[in-house]
Amino acid sequence: MPITINPSKNSAAAWQPANRFPAASSAKDLLHSILKNKRTSCPNPINPFKMIIQSSFNHPIESSHYFASKNGFVHGCIEAYNYHHHLVLRPDDVWFAMLTQLSVHVHAHLEDQYHFLVDHEGQKELVIQVASIDRTDKGAFAVIIAFEMQKCIIDADLREWVVPEFTTTTVTDRATASAVMMGTMQKHFVSVCEMSCGLPSVTLLGTFEDWVKLREKSKRLIIYGDEPRRWYEKLRPVLDSFVNTFIHPESDAVRDFWQSICDIKGESGSSTFSGWITTFCFWDENGVCLHDTKPGETTELGLDEMPVGFVKLPARLEYSRITVETEILAGSVAVRASKQSTQGQLDTVQPECGWFMYEV
Repeated sequence: MPITINPSKNSAAAWQPANRFPAASSAKDLLHSILKNKRTSCPNPINPFKMIIQSSFNHPIESSHYFASKNGFVHGCIEAYNYHHHLVLRPDDVWFAMLTQLSVHVHAHLEDQYHFLVDHEGQKELVIQVASIDRTDKGAFAVIIAFEMQKCIIDADLREWVVPEFTTTTVTDRATASAVMMGTMQKHFVSVCEMSCGLPSVTLLGTFEDWVKLREKSKRLIIYGDEPRRWYEKLRPVLDSFVNTFIHPESDAVRDFWQSICDIKGESGSSTFSGWITTFCFWDENGVCLHDTKPGETTELGLDEMPVGFVKLPARLEYSRITVETEILAGSVAVRASKQSTQGQLDTVQPECGWFMYEV
């Protein structure tokens, strides 16, 4: 069963994203907010795509309170802590944060260290074939995307490892995981945050066994070289504390862990962040390590230094003798606000993962 703890005595405050996170009433709004930012590599930021072909956000989202973010997991955690919101996390959210970071490192060192992972040299064109885009729903698209990307990975153990299999995992999550592992990182989206502090509550969804499985899956990181091994050593106590949240939910150690999720220094617009949330920001979008600190020292990052939590990669879509040049964007792309009670205010935040395929 899920577990809920109360790290602080703060009352939950109403969600007021202001200009930090653009609200999205549709999949088009959400994707446009991600791609139009000045840091994107999109050649036309005013009209960054022609049309969305399929997306995990094709359902009506206006009443779901989605807000675009360059890294839904990291920003959601910081937002909850700084503005006194309840925080809800799935093991899948943490896994995508880890997988996106590993993808950055692998892509930066693919030719010299990780050429054995894929069955081709250089960049291979990804081709997605469907009978009809009108009659292929998002679930089928997700399965096709995952299948095509998994074919590119030689290592069968790696293919199995990247895909989450928690009790909270959905078809969308499986497709997103495949895209994240195969994607290339590019620079996107900058947001601004103003600060205060405290988590009224934290809810970890799924089961105790899910979070143990997440910790066990992380051990494979050590086979990918010195930097991933260093990253694992930083991740291990964080993942241990997720598990301990289920075992000792009322302990001071667990409360202290969640209250140390981030620490803020500086004024608005020039603030830096430390705390364990920066563990999920080990590499920047170019695969450069952000944690070149001595043992015992903390890593401090500005909001603009925090890496994106999604990937973007080109793909060719073929159907009915028609070829369309597309891109796939997948990962932690939003923060979703909700209410703790049916009559209450929007006071709860949760990272939101998903994917888009759009014509370029």
